[in-house]
Amino acid sequence: MGPYDGRHSRENNQIAEPIIIFEHQSEEFDWTNDDIACLEALRQKVGADVLRPTVRAGKRVLQAAQHAGVLRLRNRTIQILPKIYLSSDKEPNNLAQEASANLLLMLSYAERLPIREI
Repeated sequence: MGPYDGRHSRENNQIAEPIIIFEHQSEEFDWTNDDIACLEALRQKVGADVLRPTVRAGKRVLQAAQHAGVLRLRNRTIQILPKIYLSSDKEPNNLAQEASANLLLMLSYAERLPIREI
């Protein structure tokens, strides 16, 4: 896979489907050195790892830490969902949908949550 991870079309500039990762889980992701620099800047702003680029079984992956939220890594959207839904026996698509709704509900309680671009 190329730098767009097969999820973004250059020709029609479509927005790709978000990459969904649950807290403490990993997802295959063809990260670049630029991605590593962005993640390091994010780590410095937050004061902790949010996503860690790593290699498992010879494949590049992003490992989610103990944070939930939505972020953009260049042209890709990554949703880190609360791990509470991992033990559910629901279908994977329903898990992500329900976890996303729960995350939005939790964020709505935050009211004036500061949003930063790095």
